[in-house]
Amino acid sequence: MQKKKPYAVTCALVYICRAVSGSKSIQEKVKALFETSSQVIPIHKIGIPINWKNEPLWR
Repeated sequence: MQKKKPYAVTCALVYICRAVSGSKSIQEKVKALFETSSQVIPIHKIGIPINWKNEPLWR
């Protein structure tokens, strides 16, 4: 089992939610969570790449 899998699963869930609802609200909430969490824990430890904000899903 991969240790750094949560990021991939989160991306898939955000993608599906956006496709179903047509809204970016879940994307904005997860993005805010990543940004605030990075101040508490090193987010790369759960597989979030350093340049995650530049990926198409988060723009």
